[in-house]
Parts: sequence; structure tokens; C-alpha cells
Amino acid sequence: MSHDESTGEVTLFVEKSLVIDCGTYAVHVGQATSQLKVDIILERPVFIEGLTDQTVVAGQPAKFTAVVRGVPRPHIRWFIGDMEVFDTADKYIASYSEDGRAELTVVAVSSSDAGLYCECRASSEAGEASSLAVLMPGWCQGKPAVPACSVRTLRIIG
Repeated sequence: MSHDESTGEVTLFVEKSLVIDCGTYAVHVGQATSQLKVDIILERPVFIEGLTDQTVVAGQPAKFTAVVRGVPRPHIRWFIGDMEVFDTADKYIASYSEDGRAELTVVAVSSSDAGLYCECRASSEAGEASSLAVLMPGWCQGKPAVPACSVRTLRIIG
């Protein structure tokens, strides 16, 4: 908290707050007491850009990219099929930048990965959203691989 003696203005900085912090507070500065109303702004996570299906050949990398927004900044989790995946550097590389860009790279797609869906889940205390895409088989040794069902879904939960 800072107090500008010349204007009498009081500035209060709150780095992290929760919904339960909403309310009216008494603020005492010197001999003066004022009331301060605190509102917490929450915005559900939303995908500005969802995942897109990736067509790849076994042994090649695949990159899934999405852009997500929300207040507070959403927590990102990745799933391939029904399994949650983590940044392991040898199989998966995950990143989430300050501008909301979430990326998952499958370092080398295996033939068993073909047809599985990739899901990006964004969650916060304001809610949850997810985006899905399919890892579709591509061409292998000059022959088309068996086509997978293409899914492009944006789902909001909560």
C-alpha cells in the first residue's frame, strides 16, 4: 500500500486474490478511515483458436497449438486418447506462453497414436473449456494409411 501525502490518494496492490476475498473492507491511513469495496473479476477460459487435426506419418513430429484466454490465467492440461500427458522432452514437449498460446509437440508419432484425439483442457476457478483434434494417419511408403474420423469440437464444462 502506498500513500501520496500531497493528494491524499492511497493505492493498494493485491497480487493474488480469490473469489472469497470479495467484500467491503475498512482501510485505516493515519487518522482517516475509509471503506474499500473489492470485486474479483473472473472470466471463464475460452479458446480463441482451437486445436486442428494433424495428419502425420509414424516417426514424424506433430504439433498441436491453441490460444486460450481467461481470468485468472487458466491452468493447461494435455491428453492423448484418455491419458494425460506431461512434458517429458523425449515424447512430449508442452509449453504455455504469457500471450495464451498453448502448444503440445508429439516428438515422434507412433503408429499406435494414429486415430487418437488430442485434447487441451483449460481450467480455473471460473470454469473449464477444452478443445479436441485428431491425430490422423498420413501417407506411409507411398500408400495412404487408413483414414481416421476427423473431430473438431470445442466443449465448455462447468
